[in-house]
Amino acid sequence: MNEKLATRSWDIAAWRSELRGGSLWPLLTLLLLPFGLFWAETLGLRVFYHHDLQYYFFPYHKLVVDITQSGHLPLWNPYAFSGIPLLGDGQTAMFYPPNWLFWLLSPIHALTVVVLLHFSIAGGGMWLYLRRLRLSRLAAFVAALAFMFNGFLVARVVHLSIMAGAALIPLIFWSIELLLQQRTRRAFVLAAAMVCVQALAGHPQVPIYTAVGLGLYILTLAILHWRRERHWRAFTPLVYLAGVYVVGYALAAIQLVPWIEFASFSPRAASASYGFVTFQSLVKFDWLLFLFPYGYGGLRTTWLQSAPAWDLPVYMWERLAYVGILPLALAIVGIADLKRRRAAQDQRGDASRLQAERLLALIVVLVVLVLIAAGSSTPFGRLVYLLPAIGKLRAYARAIAVACFAITALAAFGVERLKQHSATARRLDCAPVVAALLLMLVVDGMLIAANTVGAPGFASAASNDMFKVMLDRSLQLDQANAYVPLLLSIASVLVLWWLSRGVNRVNSAALVAIVAVDLLGFAASFNPTIAPDSFARVPGSVAFLRRDPKLFRTASFITNDRLTPAIAQEQLAISWALPYGVEDINGFNSLQPRRYTDVLFGPEIEDVSYGFLRDTALLQPDHHLLSMLNVKYVLVPRPSDLEIRPRHSDRISNGEEPSNTGWRTVFQDQHVYVLQNPAPLDRAYFVSSVNTIGDAATILAVIKQPGFNPGQQALVEGALPEQQAQRLSTDGPAQVQVERVSPNELRLHTQATTDRFLVLSEMWFPGWHAEIDGQALPIYRTNYLLRGLVVPAGEHTIRMYYRPTSALVGAGITALAMAGCGLALTGMRRRRAKTIEYA
Repeated sequence: MNEKLATRSWDIAAWRSELRGGSLWPLLTLLLLPFGLFWAETLGLRVFYHHDLQYYFFPYHKLVVDITQSGHLPLWNPYAFSGIPLLGDGQTAMFYPPNWLFWLLSPIHALTVVVLLHFSIAGGGMWLYLRRLRLSRLAAFVAALAFMFNGFLVARVVHLSIMAGAALIPLIFWSIELLLQQRTRRAFVLAAAMVCVQALAGHPQVPIYTAVGLGLYILTLAILHWRRERHWRAFTPLVYLAGVYVVGYALAAIQLVPWIEFASFSPRAASASYGFVTFQSLVKFDWLLFLFPYGYGGLRTTWLQSAPAWDLPVYMWERLAYVGILPLALAIVGIADLKRRRAAQDQRGDASRLQAERLLALIVVLVVLVLIAAGSSTPFGRLVYLLPAIGKLRAYARAIAVACFAITALAAFGVERLKQHSATARRLDCAPVVAALLLMLVVDGMLIAANTVGAPGFASAASNDMFKVMLDRSLQLDQANAYVPLLLSIASVLVLWWLSRGVNRVNSAALVAIVAVDLLGFAASFNPTIAPDSFARVPGSVAFLRRDPKLFRTASFITNDRLTPAIAQEQLAISWALPYGVEDINGFNSLQPRRYTDVLFGPEIEDVSYGFLRDTALLQPDHHLLSMLNVKYVLVPRPSDLEIRPRHSDRISNGEEPSNTGWRTVFQDQHVYVLQNPAPLDRAYFVSSVNTIGDAATILAVIKQPGFNPGQQALVEGALPEQQAQRLSTDGPAQVQVERVSPNELRLHTQATTDRFLVLSEMWFPGWHAEIDGQALPIYRTNYLLRGLVVPAGEHTIRMYYRPTSALVGAGITALAMAGCGLALTGMRRRRAKTIEYA
């Protein structure tokens, strides 16, 4: 890897040369293509909205914009889970550069434009990487088309942070490849910056899998170099890679350090079971999604997806990795070309050796990442589970993102084989035709099996609903889900046969056209859209809640997340309380607090609640947890199958009014009931009984008992001396008024005749500070998840504010890393200046 390759320097002159040679026009086409394909979305006439987009990414990004535009730092989110960190919620990704568009456009329009931008980033990055390997423009363009609209990216439109991380994979490989070839400070800083940007994109899993892929890539190249040179320096690129990641993650520390702190308080901080982390793995018929992208149906009915939309889209999102049938055949051709390239590399010079070595490295990356994605379906999954960090990541199937990158890169090598064979041989190249015929036979075989024996003919399919959907519905020949892949496989055989006889402009155009029709048609029809006006309305339920001037919280009893925005808004479903500024105990967040989960769902629950709340026993007259959390209003879907049993065992369903459980109906419309708590606790209140208990599990057990009265009792975890707790157990006159100054600050005005213990219905979390009359005041973890204060007698003003140390530490690390990178680049420029001066 240390050869002096005939490479252009990474400078302005090189780009001008590329432009004069016509190489940048395909790149510009790739960058602009998504905005032309989705022209209505680009102009804001339609917007993406499905599932996580409306339940997470729109609410959280809008919240960040709203808080900053009001003149406050986006540190704390008081509108979900009784309060959680906002800066520490990595998926808000407020330091990720593309997300800065949220400050320039309306939030829902910005969300859609950022999605489209990542298609451009994916295609442009793949083009740059493959051109760096000296592959032809045709090869790079075909592979870029296949990657930028592959099934993983298209399906992950609903999960922007995962999509963003996956879209950046080619740029990461390009920057590392640049570093391998140039070994300059500028290349090192660029690679570190790319790693930083991916880390800031908002989800840790794809960056980790990218690091695994890069490690395998460079390790393979190092071994090949060592076999050739027999020198330890062959392994120095591994040191470079480690340095790139250290500096890259240091640059991203301003977001990563608070994120790590927040994650340590979530259910996913615990060591998850093997069954939990591998539940979403590619198994059995899942692999057919490489040939039948709508094998499990789709999110909507279109000309490509003629079967009814399937009601379990998450199963498809975690597994879809379609790269197009023709690119898949080309990838097989590229793999088959390895032996020829390895044999010819010494005769054809350094560029040929570079390509042959990268081809092998990509094959290694593909094999290992596919094995990871297979999860529990192979013994390799058990080995992965034993690894630190990577083994405890949920949904191993997501490793297929890096595999998609490898497959499409290998497809470029397949195109390159066709071009090279056309230039050097007169006979027909059989490998491409054989590869396409092989895929067509698999497509034909599965269609024959599905239309003759169906799911009952396969033991593993007969007991799996998803496999039944594929075999008995989607792959029936009267469905576009079946006959479109069949037609594409036939077209792929024909065009590869044509190309194998010699590559020319006409059949090259046919190659690009088939890939474009296949993948652009798939991408344009997959995700549903809606008019943006749906996100600008204020529903009646919110208008009613806004008329209450006091501080309070709501709770939405949600059992269904397949809702249109209009219905979800009325019900404040999942995270819809955030954009309306309604403080809620519900929410959707992958870092949902562990203790919140324990209180409302149970300590045995491994995962987050995804915004669902079903236990109507919380509304029983002898249950006080909702009152403890300052819940004044409960929203219940209408109609609903939820049961409220306290007095009359009536049901809320089909328009029937909820029974009188003490919670009375104060608002209703077509989609929701709003019930009012008959005896809600205020946001802050003095208690007459204070006990210190060192064991958190004991406190949890006590507060969940029906007889526990949070308005009178405070169970303080550990730090408060027992004697002081006894002195504070009094019911003398005391008053408190609470004012929310900003999302990050509360102001309390207290008046008491003696020292009292004050409980705040606010989530305890490190980084919160309290001052009384300008002096620091300790905050105690109370009633398992809330905050408590010892308030002295008299009249006082207490200021409570959120200033997380983790944010300061992260900012400091980022500043030092930026300074180091700046010094490295400045030093390089000074050396250049001296070289010019004395030349």
